Amino acid sequence: MNKKQQVFNGIVLWLGLALLSLMLQNFYSVLQYIFFLRVPIIVGLLLLFLPTISVNSGLSAILKNLFVLRANNQLVLVIGGAVLAGLATIQVFDIILYNSHLRFDVPQQQIIPVFLQYLIAIILSLPIGIKATQLSKKEIQEADRSWEGWGIIFGIIAGALLLITNYFNKYFFEHNQFLKQALLKIIYFLPERIQRGYVDANGDLSYGIAAITVFSIFLLIVYGLGYFILKPRQKKGRFEAPALFLP
Repeated sequence: MNKKQQVFNGIVLWLGLALLSLMLQNFYSVLQYIFFLRVPIIVGLLLLFLPTISVNSGLSAILKNLFVLRANNQLVLVIGGAVLAGLATIQVFDIILYNSHLRFDVPQQQIIPVFLQYLIAIILSLPIGIKATQLSKKEIQEADRSWEGWGIIFGIIAGALLLITNYFNKYFFEHNQFLKQALLKIIYFLPERIQRGYVDANGDLSYGIAAITVFSIFLLIVYGLGYFILKPRQKKGRFEAPALFLP
């Protein structure tokens, strides 16, 4: 490497460091929130880009078959499951975003409106639902000798029912004093430094904690039922959940 190249590389390095320093000074709070929200952000990006990565990349030989379903009822599970995953992602994002000021002493942010949460959940679920539908049409036709599209219809209905059920559950349990008091008693057993973010400055349960607790219990019930009902068995013609639904 000649001297001119070394000088050029040094200039580029210093410019990069200067740019990074400027970003840290002016966008520090933004970078903080990106760190706090890293898990829902990663999951959201995975929901959006997994179909493209699985089908149009070097990993297609391994992952593409995840989106090839062999029955309409499997399509219902995948579409409904994608909506559920999108809903869980945006609700966790919303709760962390709003409650971070309690735990990390950062500027307080506004909650995400419920309508917008559901819209984002649908958007996050669309890539998986669309790609599974596109790649499964031929397989379902060969297996069922028909393609009536009822898997898509009932999948959309299942997703809509999940959103509606979550809306009423969220409204009910956010105003359920018995549940709030029970959760507060459990939280007060934790060390004080861990309670921050779960309890607000007034000693009340923080925003969204009651609703997300019930939502988590609902997910555990779904997984529990899925284990007993859908676990593979050696039985000819038995319906099995597709691999894409299981994660």
